[in-house]
Amino acid sequence: MNRLMIGLANANRKGPAEPSSIARVATMVAVMTAMWAGLQQDVGHPVLFLLVPLAFWFSYIARNRPGFGVKSALAVGMLVASLRFAQQLAAVGSNVGATQPYLAELFMITQVLHSFDVPARRDLRFSLVASFTLLGMSGVLSQTVGFGTLLAVWTVAAATSLVALHSSEISELPRVTGPKSARPVATLMLATATALVGALLVMAAAFLVLPASGTSRALVFPASLPSLQTVSRDGSIQNPNLTSAGDYGGQATTQSASGFLGFSKSLDTSARGRPDNTIVMRVRASETGFWRGQSFDSWDGQKWVSTFEKPKLLQGDGSSIAVPRPADTPQLRVPTKELVQTVYLQQPGPNLIFGASTIQRVYFADRSVFVLPDGTLRSAVGLGKGGVYTVLSERPVVSASHLIAIDDAPSSGLTESDARRYLQLPASLPERVSALASELRRASSYETVKAIEAWLEANTQYLIDIPPLPPGADSVDRFLFEERIGFCEQIASSLVVLLRSNGIPARLVVGYAGGERNPFTGLFEVRASDAHAWTEVWTPGVGWLPFDPTASVPFAAGEENARASEGLGSYLGGRMSTIIRVVVQGGVGLVLIGIIASLIVGIKRAVAVRRRLALRSWSAAWHDRFDDVSPLLGRTRQPGETVTSYISSLGLDNPWHETAAIVEAEAFSANVPDLAGRRRADDLLSSVARRHHRRPVAAGPAGRQGPRRRHTSALDAAPSPRSKR
Repeated sequence: MNRLMIGLANANRKGPAEPSSIARVATMVAVMTAMWAGLQQDVGHPVLFLLVPLAFWFSYIARNRPGFGVKSALAVGMLVASLRFAQQLAAVGSNVGATQPYLAELFMITQVLHSFDVPARRDLRFSLVASFTLLGMSGVLSQTVGFGTLLAVWTVAAATSLVALHSSEISELPRVTGPKSARPVATLMLATATALVGALLVMAAAFLVLPASGTSRALVFPASLPSLQTVSRDGSIQNPNLTSAGDYGGQATTQSASGFLGFSKSLDTSARGRPDNTIVMRVRASETGFWRGQSFDSWDGQKWVSTFEKPKLLQGDGSSIAVPRPADTPQLRVPTKELVQTVYLQQPGPNLIFGASTIQRVYFADRSVFVLPDGTLRSAVGLGKGGVYTVLSERPVVSASHLIAIDDAPSSGLTESDARRYLQLPASLPERVSALASELRRASSYETVKAIEAWLEANTQYLIDIPPLPPGADSVDRFLFEERIGFCEQIASSLVVLLRSNGIPARLVVGYAGGERNPFTGLFEVRASDAHAWTEVWTPGVGWLPFDPTASVPFAAGEENARASEGLGSYLGGRMSTIIRVVVQGGVGLVLIGIIASLIVGIKRAVAVRRRLALRSWSAAWHDRFDDVSPLLGRTRQPGETVTSYISSLGLDNPWHETAAIVEAEAFSANVPDLAGRRRADDLLSSVARRHHRRPVAAGPAGRQGPRRRHTSALDAAPSPRSKR
């Protein structure tokens, strides 16, 4: 047993302690930056972050002590953390995506425990590698460019640490040739800057050639909600951004800055007001698209209403919920493509689950959702800020030539009741609307859609600020023949009405446009102003296809982004003023940091010089003064020549021999200093300088002078009793 303990102690014996304080501080900053990045993703606890400086301080003061006891305590802590992680895994069950935060938290605990024992150079380097791994895990969970700031801080700290460690390692090697650097701090800063520039160039090159994130199907499907507060027990639509005379399912009358009037039981086209630019959600997907929310089927000339009855409850298996194909979807005669979308909610919103095309499966924190016959999904719980869910959609892949070739009746594949639902028009539809529809009719449904879109593009204008709708006026008639200006609700409603007038089933759909892809995060940033209304047209053998007169809707889904830098120019161009402001602020900050660092270095050097002067012995200072005046006595004292031999060679009188004895006694004796003898020796040198009209070397306090050329002699080599004390 004793041999086993000795073997363990030897295996865990610490290496030589790292002397570089710069490397230790820079490593600590890198570790704390990685920990802070984890906290920003709601991983770990702030206590872990606060423990890092304490751990590095303890490691510093214990760097020269045996490490067996510390390592044993850390092993126990790691065992407790592993057991806690095992309990968390058992709680999440088969939901693999939910294990990511727990795994990152375990790694954070490991990082903190290791920080209590980083005495040697290799331990500091291991901390840097571990912090980089933790930073990467946080980057996977990150959704904003704010992570880039933390990455920049970590890069500077890591580069400083690596350069300092390398410099420390080199300083231990025997110097073959060349003088020692006179400015070690400046050399360190230059080497760090060179390393940073090289790293930035490598990262920029990689960013330009690497494929965009999310271009392949994800292996995990995150799903979490900040709370599971029930908002709808019957699957009705609820929207906290709207208020109404009754409940949220009634007619919305007002909206918040980020709310959209369309996410309710009805949509009144006479209402005005558009949402602001608040980011409401971020979407991780390989392709862009319309993020569908819900549809409306009944039109009365001003208002759309969803007439579907009570939705159906769908139960999941604890990790995902399968969504059956909508009842009106035919057996597809075209190939399909799967699209995985992970939605990160940034603002509270309606209890709608958004997704492209037809959703097949939902990875959701709750065990149930509600589905309407048109495929609309609603949750029973509130969808607030911080919520995450993933949807798997099926998108038909078709071409314009395929759609033109379809010769089935426009309503083929729909039940009689659904055909009536999606061909419904109010009895008060103005005659000139029907006449325009007949004028734009073509041989196929697809060609009719394109003809109407072309007419709308040529004769109407998209404008957010439009006049109010007069009482009793038909919204479509007013838009097509009177105002000819409107936003998405008027344009999409006109397309639906004109198609229905030609016997082509269509419906109004609301949701969000694709949003702007952030090339740095790879996520589509969807803003409140991206709330949109478009048209879905029934196509036999294909199902419901989206059409939008205000934007191009590719049938085969959006093209994949080939590179991570796709859209970088336009993204930066739209934020140039912000970028310039940040760069200027960062430059000013770096200049201030440089000034402060220079002041600190200057103060440290001044203190060091004063300390060296304070520790300098009187005898050594007297030798410097004697060397300065020796040429006035006859010749310069030679290297290796003692003061006694010098005086004897010149035949100087007795006061010089007494002075030499005093100096030798001060250099080699530990007795109480002879202050009177010191004064006589100093006065003798001063008298020589005055006699030859030469100013002696300026003396500091108590007779101390600045450093001069030193000679190798017995007096010079002797230790100073004063400095010992």
